[in-house]
Amino acid sequence: MSRRNLEKNQPRPLKADAMFSRKCSRTRYATPVDARIALGRLPEGKTIRKCPECGGYHIVEPGVILRRRGKEAR
Repeated sequence: MSRRNLEKNQPRPLKADAMFSRKCSRTRYATPVDARIALGRLPEGKTIRKCPECGGYHIVEPGVILRRRGKEAR
């Protein structure tokens, strides 16, 4: 067996499903698991929240209310 074949048997790293949401101007993750994969591990002082505007998940500071950026609360 060649050395190349042995190296190919290792598992590939996971990739997160992320995209930029124009609706709320943040990086949107499809699931909370994708958000954790994107960061490797959750940094201290950050939480993952579901956004009511785009329906995705965002990584935010604790206490942040997810609304549209640039719009006043009505």
